Amino acid sequence: MKKLFLALAVFMFAPLLFAEARNALLIAEGKYKNFGSLATPENEAKNLKKALEKLNFDVKIIVNANKETILDELYDFERKVQKAGGVAFFHYGGHAVQVKGKNYLIPVDADIPDESRVATRAVDADEVMECMKGDTNIIILDACRNNPLPAASGRSATRGLVMSDIHPRNSVLVYSAQPGKVAQDGVFTPILTEKILLKESFSQILMEVRKEVREKTKFEQNPGEYNELEKNIYLAGLEEPKPAPVQAPAAVQAPAPVAESAPAFAGGPNPFEDLSNFFVNKSKGEMNISIEDVSFEGKKYKALSIAGDTGNQNSNWSDWWAASCQSNSGGLLDFMTTGDNIRFKCLGDGKTYRMTLRMVGTEYKDSSFYLFEFPTKKDQVTDVVIPYSRFRLDSSSPKKYKFDKKNITAVEFFAYNPGSKTTRSIKIFDVCVF
Repeated sequence: MKKLFLALAVFMFAPLLFAEARNALLIAEGKYKNFGSLATPENEAKNLKKALEKLNFDVKIIVNANKETILDELYDFERKVQKAGGVAFFHYGGHAVQVKGKNYLIPVDADIPDESRVATRAVDADEVMECMKGDTNIIILDACRNNPLPAASGRSATRGLVMSDIHPRNSVLVYSAQPGKVAQDGVFTPILTEKILLKESFSQILMEVRKEVREKTKFEQNPGEYNELEKNIYLAGLEEPKPAPVQAPAAVQAPAPVAESAPAFAGGPNPFEDLSNFFVNKSKGEMNISIEDVSFEGKKYKALSIAGDTGNQNSNWSDWWAASCQSNSGGLLDFMTTGDNIRFKCLGDGKTYRMTLRMVGTEYKDSSFYLFEFPTKKDQVTDVVIPYSRFRLDSSSPKKYKFDKKNITAVEFFAYNPGSKTTRSIKIFDVCVF
């Protein structure tokens, strides 16, 4: 009887999983008349269409279109999503170029002899931003290739695309490569198509896509994004929790009290709630660490708060603004070398951070760094789960070094700062290993 009731419940409520409207427009430009042809966009768009349809999207795909057709489709899409609401999804694969701080999508029949003709013969990418009128908006541009204009046309030396100044409400804008960088053909969209069906938040999916793209391109390509989502979105729903294993009945005894927010590890209080486990590196900036209370979903946590500025650094990596475990403090180190996964929540400032494990062992001549990069959302909680296996794949250490949890000597958090002095603030809480 219980199984019958469960089956009826699933049948009745399954349509509600995707009750919101979901509309997608995919544009694939490959058969160019005046520029180098691209072999991958059309098939990639078709495969992405199949994946989105599994997620209950109403998908329209436009292949090898001229400027007039592209603009007509954008305006039709704008009216459709403005009326329907829900999730609006846009994907472009093809040539594009940035000119004077603006991005332009290049139609297949465009004849553009020099940059002065781009604005009138290509599609201003801002037109795409203006048409995204859904309740939630996802814009993906897989077009960050070299400037396709003729070398003799007086083209600028700019590469890839630039970050758009227009951002639709409750949206995420994704580039197949970071602004100003170049993407390889046939890498980003196939990985996204595979990952988009995962039962995870879209933000987590983008992190996984970013890591796999970096690994596949030997760290030459790093997808970029501008995230203004107001809450997590789950295109494929959430993974159902696995049922707890059935255990033999034990002798009746009073259960020991367990705090709801207690971390899933043995050995006493959470070492991330004890300042004695950390010190401040002030070699390249000024920062402070403290323990602060954080409330999240009706529970209270002790958070490791890191705040300050990064100093004036001209570096495209970390500026070493860090809170780090002391090498003579065993509690945190013992904690970080157990389990297979690291999980924590962070209340951030919308900027990117790196968590790094430093390892110095008898077989290592120098320090070896294993890092994981994660973005935060401004004034919102980000949930980060890192399998230790990710550190093996995402390492700045020489390939001869092998990751071994037993050799961890420091756990560090770095503020990612590719330019000048930046104010930073992050609170890390609910940390556990499992």
